[in-house]
Amino acid sequence: MRPTPPTGSLRTPPRVAIGLPVHNGAAFLETAINDVLGQTFKDVVLVIADNVSTDATEVICRAAAERDSRVIYHRNARDIGALANFNRVYELAPATPYFAWAAYDDVRSPNYFEATVAALDDDPGAVLAYGECRMIDEDGQPLPYDAPLGAYRTANGTLVHDDRQLERDLDQTPVARFEAVLESNGVNAPIHGLFRRDALARTSLHTPHGSDNLLLAEAALLGRFRTVSAATFFYRIHAASTLHLDRTAWTKRETGESAARARLPVQTFRNYLRATRSAPSLTRAQQRRAQQAVIRYALRGNALRRLFVPGLDNYFGLKRWPWQPAHPHTEATS
Repeated sequence: MRPTPPTGSLRTPPRVAIGLPVHNGAAFLETAINDVLGQTFKDVVLVIADNVSTDATEVICRAAAERDSRVIYHRNARDIGALANFNRVYELAPATPYFAWAAYDDVRSPNYFEATVAALDDDPGAVLAYGECRMIDEDGQPLPYDAPLGAYRTANGTLVHDDRQLERDLDQTPVARFEAVLESNGVNAPIHGLFRRDALARTSLHTPHGSDNLLLAEAALLGRFRTVSAATFFYRIHAASTLHLDRTAWTKRETGESAARARLPVQTFRNYLRATRSAPSLTRAQQRRAQQAVIRYALRGNALRRLFVPGLDNYFGLKRWPWQPAHPHTEATS
């Protein structure tokens, strides 16, 4: 069976390509499409890769492509998995100077691409520009933020932690930028930012073992990150949000590995080490420092116990041993 031919076409490539991978996203998809097309920066193309949706996703996308020539719609012939579909929209997009991923359920401030394009235009050494991340509920209303806890609170009282460590300019040395990404638990803002496409092409894109963090770590070795305070990315929290994924089951599904193998971080560790060796501009000394940072990352806190040693969290889905105190603010993590 052949995939459905893409609908929509462009006479000349625009400056920004936005890739939107989707599977059964009808609930929020039209809002996300209108958000992109309604940006103050108009020189964009929106490429949608539909991973065999069974809801109204296809109807919504085809209608959008008919309304606006900037929309290119592609429907996969089979389910290729979430990460492969993220890479698929990148592959389908025209060779524009800048590229960004969009999610079917998130939105941005109307000036988002205008502001991030300006930031990259002004700094040729920057490979990524992004706005601040704020969380909203399923109705698009802001979630209250508890600064002392570093968490948002949902309507049912669940705390959603959002590490804002990367919501700042990363203009240090390549190794310092690499370490900053390794040490951060919150990558919502940068992964949804605007990438310089020629730099993005030198990364591994999205892989099951590392995914967002690995991609950003590779990008950090290639150039500076710019945070644009005038732009905002709104991350929507809802019942079907990726926030609630079982990460082990998700990795097993994406890779076809056994649950036990999917749980092990060995391949992720190798991918980070490979990134330090493949970065073209690192000196031998910088490579060694970056590799030491990876080792420190692997040995951080209780990472080895949690990931390698048989325990309740590994085999029974529990978060702690009976004698360990419960952390009062870890009901959900982003």
